[in-house]
Amino acid sequence: MILTGDVMNRPKQQHIVPKVYLRNFCDSNNKNQIHFFDKINKKTELTNIDNVAKEKGFYTDLSKEDNEYYEKFYSTSVEPKLGHLLSHILMAATMYYNDTPLISDDQRLLLSKMLVFQMLRTRNARELLREKAKFVADRITTEVLEMLISINRKDLLSVVEKYRTLDDEVFRELAFPATIDESRLKKYCSLIDAMICVFYDNKTDIDFITSDNPVIIKRLSAAAPKDIGIGVAGLGNIDCILAYPINPRLAAVLFHRAPLIDSAFSEYENKRHPIIQSEIVQTFNRWHLQQATRQVYSRTALCIEKF
Repeated sequence: MILTGDVMNRPKQQHIVPKVYLRNFCDSNNKNQIHFFDKINKKTELTNIDNVAKEKGFYTDLSKEDNEYYEKFYSTSVEPKLGHLLSHILMAATMYYNDTPLISDDQRLLLSKMLVFQMLRTRNARELLREKAKFVADRITTEVLEMLISINRKDLLSVVEKYRTLDDEVFRELAFPATIDESRLKKYCSLIDAMICVFYDNKTDIDFITSDNPVIIKRLSAAAPKDIGIGVAGLGNIDCILAYPINPRLAAVLFHRAPLIDSAFSEYENKRHPIIQSEIVQTFNRWHLQQATRQVYSRTALCIEKF
């Protein structure tokens, strides 16, 4: 069968969270099946990982000759590295002694980069970027239009006006490069890499869950209980932590360095820290439900029902 140009260019379903990550939370008896809870329609089901954490044409950019450039970037330049890193961490957690670091300094930096990529490729991050782009576009467009009028170039007004409306196609053209921009990545990575990373080793009878927005960004202060998620929690705040479940039994948790944090966790930096309090796991799971765009994922349906 010969595909027409229209069919070939039709947006396809694209994962917001990589399958190489989601597979760590699949059903124990079937590595392609995952339990999910949809917090909008309150539905719980077991389904194939092909069916979750995805959106039609999420990375499609019609301004590029290769419309699927960004999807290919993630699938070839990011996800293989993520898969290798996660596999190493899980293997190390099984084979290494408790006092042995699970990752090297280079792998720690790679982990920071993988966290940044994941934070910037979610639906929540997309909407935050749209809000900022709308504000900037409106301000800049007004200034450019005033300049064009002053120099009597009214023939260009319609061209500039299209950026004020910022429809989806224009937004993608302007915003997508920012999600893989090296200078932006370096800025975020340097901030995250400076944090203490501790691997929470879940010894309770409750599994860690994850979501369609899997890197928790949360402020811990009592004055900011609802400060969660990118653009809200404030990654630079000293009381902000990151939490990234790697599988139901292990999660990378990152804290900003401070005297109390150093005294509590310095001996566990890049190592496993046993967690025996189910309340800690339940807290992380509640945060996932709170931060999720729509769905949370679990190895077992029972785990989802508990939190």
